Amino acid sequence: MVGVLEIRQSQAERLGVKAYSRLSGGLEKANLRLSANESFQDAEDDIVALTEMRVGHSTQQRLVGRQSFESAEAKQGVSEVSIDGGKVRLRDLLESDSPWRDYKAVRVEGIDYNAFFQDNDSLIDYLSAQRLLSPQVCLGDGHAGVWNLFTQLTTVETRWEILDWYRDVFPSM
Repeated sequence: MVGVLEIRQSQAERLGVKAYSRLSGGLEKANLRLSANESFQDAEDDIVALTEMRVGHSTQQRLVGRQSFESAEAKQGVSEVSIDGGKVRLRDLLESDSPWRDYKAVRVEGIDYNAFFQDNDSLIDYLSAQRLLSPQVCLGDGHAGVWNLFTQLTTVETRWEILDWYRDVFPSM
């Protein structure tokens, strides 16, 4: 994973290695995995601790930005959809307020997962491209934004709505 390896152009083409690449496939995969689980800065620190090789946080961010993620398509009809939303904090060293932004995650048939960052229209397009069955079981929390997305699935005749409700049964001590 760490070291210098000189290869011929024909080998690079066969292996899919880009010219002047500084990262091996294994190191790039490790960077992407750490970036997915923590901040880019923490990923930089962990890579140094694990490999003694510095891959800066801005390089971490560029690696993630270069990735293309294909949306999973259900192989069968879809009778169950879960949608949940959340917020992610964007750290920007130039702005002191570090704004929070919305994302939505969707699960189809308990198998396929997708997430959409500030892009509800793409979430609806993704779901509308699936073969939605009726009755449609819709699972969501009490947030109106989640249920508004379910109402946009106009191809479904009957919807069964299940409220994912959690109550803290153990009060703080």
